[in-house]
Amino acid sequence: MLKTVIFTALCLSPFLGHSANVPPKAVIANDSVAREALLKATDQYVRLMGQLGGSEKLADPTMLKSLCAPELKRIFNGKLYAKNSDEFLADLLSFKEGYGQWEIRPIDIIIAPERQAAVLYYDITIKDLGDFTTISILHFNADHLITDINEVFSRSLGFSPYSSVKEVEN
Repeated sequence: MLKTVIFTALCLSPFLGHSANVPPKAVIANDSVAREALLKATDQYVRLMGQLGGSEKLADPTMLKSLCAPELKRIFNGKLYAKNSDEFLADLLSFKEGYGQWEIRPIDIIIAPERQAAVLYYDITIKDLGDFTTISILHFNADHLITDINEVFSRSLGFSPYSSVKEVEN
């Protein structure tokens, strides 16, 4: 499974700089400041997605709009699911209504300030669908708003960093 995740990450890595909204060779004045801003925006995204999935009632939807550019595009397992931030929110709400609550367990975050991007690696448990291992690539504009989300979900086969050694051996 780990080989699959690493292979997937390597296959997706060329896409880090190919957002229509972020030039591949973006010039960033201060790398550490940019890295910190991207990490903060990514952390806010992870927290909000966890709040949206984890509660019966909807967290404040304006919070999502404060993290996403209006022209946001979301690709899920290779298919375009949202062409703007309003469609993204509607898609999330529809998904939650159809499949139930979810819980996100972040494993790793990679920040690429020279590409205005972040890669999230996490496990997600969806009430009516089960466990998945996920890689999400987020692209940001100069204001650190998310312009593109490219997510790949893979059904979890029982191994995760949260599994005990005994479970992995069986």
